This record gives sequence, C-alpha cells and structure tokens, in this order.
Amino acid sequence: MRTTPINELVFLQLSEESQVKVMCIYHINLTFLEHNLAPINVKDFDSLYDKPLTELHHLAGSIRARFHQALYPEFE
Repeated sequence: MRTTPINELVFLQLSEESQVKVMCIYHINLTFLEHNLAPINVKDFDSLYDKPLTELHHLAGSIRARFHQALYPEFE
C-alpha cells in the first residue's frame, strides 16, 4: 500500500478545522488504497478540501460505509 506520511509539524500548524479536513481526506485516500484503487490526486484533494467540513465528514463516512457494506453484506 502506498501512502505518504503526514508531516506532523506542518499538520500541527493548521487550524483545527483544517486538521479535520486533512484527516478526512487522508482516510478517504487510505480506503481507496486499501481496495487497490487509484489514490487521490492533487485536483481531487483540492476539490475535497474546499467542501464544507460537515459535507466532507459525511462523504468520508459514506465512502467507508459503502466499502464495508460491499465486503460484509451479511451485516447490513
């Protein structure tokens, strides 16, 4: 699995809202990579980052839920 570590010093300099946005995007990207899909590119990152926090948080949860449902349909 290909991931780039988050630069902790840069991350800690972000506002709390920006930290949450970055973590949501990181989790979306991690989900894609875990399922052998293409990682998020810069354009996608920018598009996701520009979304309101509540929408981004909902999107990240929905993506994880859909993959979980596909892997474990008996639990849905």
